[in-house]
Amino acid sequence: MPQPSLTRGLIVGVDGSGQSHAALRWAAHEAALRNVALTVVYVLPVGLPGWGYAYVTAPPPQEYGQMQKGRGQRILTEATRVLGETTAKSGPIEVHTELTLSSPAPALIDLSKDADMVVVGCRGHGTWHRGLLGSVSTALVHHAHCPVLVVRKEH
Repeated sequence: MPQPSLTRGLIVGVDGSGQSHAALRWAAHEAALRNVALTVVYVLPVGLPGWGYAYVTAPPPQEYGQMQKGRGQRILTEATRVLGETTAKSGPIEVHTELTLSSPAPALIDLSKDADMVVVGCRGHGTWHRGLLGSVSTALVHHAHCPVLVVRKEH
């Protein structure tokens, strides 16, 4: 008897930006065409933005972690709403959401081990950008274990 697929299907990284919403819409259409699940991932960044990651030696205050987790949940809720609008005409798809604490690029690279494809926007809310691609998408293109699609938001 054939073994069921152990892959997650398509993974899309979101951060609440317009770029990630464009990636989310593309991934939803592709998941529907392929008839595979879509896993929507928000990675809670490690460290305190603006404090200089290298200089923070004490763990962030508990309130900060709760605030970040709440923000992540809101981003995933908004992503689910965008998915509902996107798939209203094409029919429902199997969707999973995942909130994880890590650095975004390594987390998505690790998840790519069990994915058919990883989809991300070309730039997100990060403060550092590298040319036309953001640092997360650049890292994925070079280190992912599956195909990567970087979606550019149309203006």
